Amino acid sequence: NGRDPGDNLEIANAKGEFIFLLDRSGSMQGKRIEKAIESLIYFLKSLPRDSYFNIISFGTQFFPLNIEKNIKTSGDSISKTIKTIEKFKADLGGTEIHKPLEFVFKNLPLTKEYPRYIFLLTDGAVKDTQKVIQTIRDNVESARVFSLGIGSGCSEELVNQAATSGRGKAEFVQDNENVSEKVVHLLKTAISPFYTHFHFEIDHEEAVSYITPDPKQLKYIQP
Repeated sequence: NGRDPGDNLEIANAKGEFIFLLDRSGSMQGKRIEKAIESLIYFLKSLPRDSYFNIISFGTQFFPLNIEKNIKTSGDSISKTIKTIEKFKADLGGTEIHKPLEFVFKNLPLTKEYPRYIFLLTDGAVKDTQKVIQTIRDNVESARVFSLGIGSGCSEELVNQAATSGRGKAEFVQDNENVSEKVVHLLKTAISPFYTHFHFEIDHEEAVSYITPDPKQLKYIQP
């Protein structure tokens, strides 16, 4: 009928673990860190009621909001977190995404019956892109990865590849663009069902054009 199946999904009624990796490297100074924090606050305010969350800000080093476990969503926990991240600055040096990713996969215990979603907020300026992508691929069964490219002129390679490898979706927010629509779309995509075991049947006598993307290259599909 032309409508996105995700239109009917109520974020508030879903549940999951929502882990945010926030880039605070030097390249995020100015408008980019402002836009990243604005996006993160909107994410937090939009999270499902029955959920857990954590924030790991990173540069040369990384700093989890809670190092032992994820935080239960509540009005109080969201309010305290927003007050904390409003003070964040782009003052953590270079961009090292691999180490905080490894921390999430190896050190943060999964919560039973709560699917895990990782949201990467970055300008994409990283040297070890392929190492980051391989880590996401190696752990794709435990978490889906979504990415939000921050700022006009950000590097698209990492942002796009991270989402593709993590069975997620990428969005981009320009310096003067409103974040709300992009954030809600990523959250709705995250809680949407998707399929990993499927096949296509094509009547080659009836097919009149190429199919893009190539069905043989698809590892998953979603609305």
